[in-house]
Amino acid sequence: MRRLAAVIGLALWAVAGRGSAGAAERGPVPSFTVFGLDGTPAASMEFAGHGSRVLLYVRPGSAHARELLRLLASDEGAASGREGLLVVVGAAGPQAGRLRDSFPGLAASWYADPGDRAFAALGLHAAPVFLGLREGRIEWTLQGPPAGPAAVPSIVKAWLRP
Repeated sequence: MRRLAAVIGLALWAVAGRGSAGAAERGPVPSFTVFGLDGTPAASMEFAGHGSRVLLYVRPGSAHARELLRLLASDEGAASGREGLLVVVGAAGPQAGRLRDSFPGLAASWYADPGDRAFAALGLHAAPVFLGLREGRIEWTLQGPPAGPAAVPSIVKAWLRP
């Protein structure tokens, strides 16, 4: 039932206006490497290959990305519901770290994509973009700011719940 709620929410988001489906293609997560904020390389299948995950790709200067991160960080229960949230920042490690430090309440795994290799491998055209991942596959994508941004925490939590 929770997954159905997530799918309905995602469909409404895509139809309602500013969010649009179709950033990356459904299918296997492509191979790419990003970097933990400590500089450790992480291959895409290391973090996308098991269970359900939501990957949020952002640019540090984006007001829309900051608003989405703020909503996710301020959501009650965020610490318990975000183990599968991956934030990939299209920037070098120090810049990605400063963005992470702006949202201390957001329980997520943060990565830097300094050369935009993940951005290119995923076939993205703009950010922010959400990708729903399950067992190493891209199941859905949403690009751009949603028409109803308050729904974002519920959509993310519904996808990540077992």
